Amino acid sequence: MLGTVKNLGQGQPTRDNDHIYGHKSNVAGQWNAGKCIQGEPSDRELLSDKDLGISIRPNCSNTVRKDEDAARAFGAPTIRTDIPYKQRKSMADYQNYGDEPEAIDLLYPATFTECGISEYDFQMPRSRECVKDLFTKIGYNYKIGKFNCIYNRAKEMCDS
Repeated sequence: MLGTVKNLGQGQPTRDNDHIYGHKSNVAGQWNAGKCIQGEPSDRELLSDKDLGISIRPNCSNTVRKDEDAARAFGAPTIRTDIPYKQRKSMADYQNYGDEPEAIDLLYPATFTECGISEYDFQMPRSRECVKDLFTKIGYNYKIGKFNCIYNRAKEMCDS
């Protein structure tokens, strides 16, 4: 034993060609990550709650006294459009002004997000000179006639 490699129990016994490594994945009735995320709700669980939109708190009912208030919305909206947006928003400001990204953008960010380029940057209209300058910077030096043709065709496609 002295001077030899310590046996860590990782030696591989001989296996035949039909041996499959790993854990069996399709075991009937076993929950996996997909089922944990999506679940298997019953039809009853998919129904909306019977008290949805109705206050169940004592002395806080959503009943109106006048008929003209029947379509009135109670409470404050989640996204506040009635509060002016601040140019310099504080980290401590928890108010939602409607400018936060959607959940889909957080789960599947755009391709160029890590480069600091947003989807808005691709949709922003640019002047003819700016587009020509961008093409020149990436190595496409078109003659003025060819560039104008490309620019006009792109503008037609965006306007339609």
